[in-house]
Amino acid sequence: HGISSALSNVEGFDPCPLQWSCGCPWSYQGYDYTTVQIGEQCWFAENLKASSFLNGESIPVATEESPLHTMGESGKVAYEYDESLVDTWGWIYNGFVVVDSRGICPFGWSVPTDDDIKALELEMGMTSVQVDESGWRGDEEGYALKSISEEFPNWNGSNSSGFAAVPSGVHFDDFSGIQESFHVWCLDGLGWNSDNYYRALSSGGGIYRGTHNIADGHSIRCLRDSE
Repeated sequence: HGISSALSNVEGFDPCPLQWSCGCPWSYQGYDYTTVQIGEQCWFAENLKASSFLNGESIPVATEESPLHTMGESGKVAYEYDESLVDTWGWIYNGFVVVDSRGICPFGWSVPTDDDIKALELEMGMTSVQVDESGWRGDEEGYALKSISEEFPNWNGSNSSGFAAVPSGVHFDDFSGIQESFHVWCLDGLGWNSDNYYRALSSGGGIYRGTHNIADGHSIRCLRDSE
């Protein structure tokens, strides 16, 4: 630690190659993800762009002929079927991917549970009563999670958390919400086989908590497993 702390004062010193810690990039499937420490948690600060499961098996891509919500199995889709958008917004995954035993997040990381995101919301200042409610909750907490107008992709947040949520949209029976809303899956839900919890952010500062059918499509954020 002494050497590292001394070197950290040297201009241009990068501590990340010596020993990984949260805040350093995490390389996964050819992409370096920004990470951020928020309270006791370490998050990907970007939507997941993984094309295959942890074991290397590819995740099927939905098409206009075989839409995401009709696949009946794990699948992913680019917004409006435009794969050039994935680098910016990440893939949209159906809920089958989230609960697939092959795993979608890197080893040592997981899709967050409903309780994991409650812990994030508490860290943002939401009350213990509010986090257990469904629908829109909170007031300003969502702004702390959203990217700022000066960054790309930009939004109307303060990003004081570093979470950098972006308005990447959603897929039900069609696409909607790009540049307007952020939807992210939880690992668990009400009626394990049919509905999973998710969170959503929109133009305001509240955070939406509800469940969606496992066939629907949301973004995924990975959370570092607690040691």
